[in-house]
Amino acid sequence: MRFLDAKSKNYSKHLVWVFLTCWLLITIGCSSDSTKNGPAIGVLIDYTGVAAADGFNHERGILLAAKLMDEAQDGDHSFHFIFRDSQADPKIARRETLELINEGVVAVIGPSNDELVEAVAQPLFEADILLFSALATIGDHATIEKPWCRMSPGNIFGSTTPALIGENMANLLVDREQLHVLIVSDNNIYDFELVKGFKDKLLEKGGEIVNEFSIQTVAAQDIANTQANNNIDGVLLATNILPAAELISEVMAVSSVVPNWFFTPRLKSEVLFLNTPSGALEGATGLSLYIPYLAQVCREDQPEKCFVKQFENAWGDKPFEETYFVYDTAAVLMIALEQALHTGDGNIDRATLTQNILNIGNASRDGIQVEWNDFSVALSAIKNGQNVLYSGLTGPIRFRNTGERLGGQTTVFTVKNNKFVEDIR
Repeated sequence: MRFLDAKSKNYSKHLVWVFLTCWLLITIGCSSDSTKNGPAIGVLIDYTGVAAADGFNHERGILLAAKLMDEAQDGDHSFHFIFRDSQADPKIARRETLELINEGVVAVIGPSNDELVEAVAQPLFEADILLFSALATIGDHATIEKPWCRMSPGNIFGSTTPALIGENMANLLVDREQLHVLIVSDNNIYDFELVKGFKDKLLEKGGEIVNEFSIQTVAAQDIANTQANNNIDGVLLATNILPAAELISEVMAVSSVVPNWFFTPRLKSEVLFLNTPSGALEGATGLSLYIPYLAQVCREDQPEKCFVKQFENAWGDKPFEETYFVYDTAAVLMIALEQALHTGDGNIDRATLTQNILNIGNASRDGIQVEWNDFSVALSAIKNGQNVLYSGLTGPIRFRNTGERLGGQTTVFTVKNNKFVEDIR
């Protein structure tokens, strides 16, 4: 079994994409020379390391947004993006952040996971540079004075996403009378918070945690033995994609009984299918954030309005679910930068950018409503002195004044015939 991370034999394929990306960086105005283009935006992505499975797909989401904005600008000026590999390592993420600061970026998109936030946020706040995270949500790094913008939502009360998801997963299993659960997790703070929320709610509702294993030490035989010797209804798997795929594959090899797998949102990825035997995921279920545009019905005569078609035309690939949040992050940030360029003295600072982002997500304001690909409408409104309100691929956007996104429905998904099938919950 080969695992499609950046260290596998398929890395040569990724290197081709790196080459194509570099070519696109030049053609759409995303080179690293800030003297030739508009403002520079830094991006921290896990191209390599344990969390690397989605990195290139996330990059393509940003580059698609940049391409569409560049076309709308019609030669006015171009934003350029400087991509850095944080490798899911706090020390490397901090080093790359310092390099981005030296490059003169006005904002940074990232990091890809919650454990890197502290290493990234501190130097950026000290340099008065905006941090806008598409996926990371956890950490005490945001205040009203120094907001940290996050595209992945909590709920209307501002709860962190993973704890909320964990509680909802427990409620789902209780409703299905699946009360006896084995847990396999890692030490990632996102998974830690999700598992804590899950355990607290499951125990509160009369459920049982049969056993807990760490993904770093668990063996497939541990899962098989626990199934054989205990009454369990399923296994909650709260890990990164590639370690999860490896465990699922090994369990299928040593056990005649495939567990009922319960998946966290970050395991809902096509990468999981690519790295597990056919049928290994059948019947697995889980919970994730509801993304309206996943159910978009595309018209053949309007391909420009279809996100999946635009993505496929650009890359010959399909967007992963997290890429929808990454795209919206890039889109909102570029609109906020346009507002700063047209309404200020050309000096782009963190406070101005932050306020622009909060305003873009303030549904109570009057303004021009734009969707994910309405960059020309947004630019026209900005030039006419009108407010812009963005409702993107991930739905309407509203922020607290600390930068946390509010709202967010969840959806139940089940694996059927090697596909994720979902219902709004």
